[in-house]
Amino acid sequence: MSTHNAVQPDAVRSQLNRILQSSGFADSPRLSRLLRYLVQQKLDGKADGIKEYSVGLEVFDRPFSFDPRTDSIVRASARKLRAKLGEYYQNGGSSDPVVIDVPKGGYVPKFQAAPRTIKRRILPAATAAALILAALNALGWRSAVRDAHPSVAVLDVGNASGNDNDAWLSTALAETITEDLSANEGLQTVSTEQVAQLRRDLAPAGMRTQIQQRGPELHDRLGAKYAVLADFHVTGGNGVPELRVDTRLERLRDGRIVLQSSDRGSETQLYTLSAHIARKIRLALGVPRAESAS
Repeated sequence: MSTHNAVQPDAVRSQLNRILQSSGFADSPRLSRLLRYLVQQKLDGKADGIKEYSVGLEVFDRPFSFDPRTDSIVRASARKLRAKLGEYYQNGGSSDPVVIDVPKGGYVPKFQAAPRTIKRRILPAATAAALILAALNALGWRSAVRDAHPSVAVLDVGNASGNDNDAWLSTALAETITEDLSANEGLQTVSTEQVAQLRRDLAPAGMRTQIQQRGPELHDRLGAKYAVLADFHVTGGNGVPELRVDTRLERLRDGRIVLQSSDRGSETQLYTLSAHIARKIRLALGVPRAESAS
């Protein structure tokens, strides 16, 4: 069915503006630019031209030599965009008249009139915050490390489920946790690009083995005092997959475990889940949350 027949272009544009003005997208300029480009191309009748290569050039300013086989920025960003849209429609956008989606397997957006009811799967903010604080109290976070200049790198996110179809979550979680941590001026973060280069340099040796054997050296090379290591598990074959992320914050100099936590949520709650993990890391390091962070 033609999406233009289902939803008028003006209604799509209005919906796009609502989404981009929401707090989640206002703090994610890269994802906002991607969504705006995809929607506009579809509305202009240029859906056939929406390819990974063209998106890389037009949205992410990649050079003409851009090779999607070795540079995954478009794929990783599309996955984050799908998760972000899912969260938007389960929160503030639950009563919006138009649903904008980017189905898996491509980059051409889909527009449709919203169903009458969209179930909310995310806990109310106050409840979620209370649960987080209760969990942190149980973990003893009150004895947080007091570091005047903390620095952290998300070094490894493992796929504990063993399903190759879930491998994209490794990149998505690493990027979203790093992005949320980097919102704090008091916390220095190592970019995912630097971590990716380190991984290439260490190959075929495993990252975690290298951390155990060469922690102080990695500290000096990256300028990071702490490493974030995580493993995710995906369960539930029917409906929305459930996600559990087990996270460890470790000091690279001596291997001291500063924080261990486990967080759960649906796959569509990826951004919320990452924010919870980042919040625990900040608290463990004694870093207050930035006022502008989402």
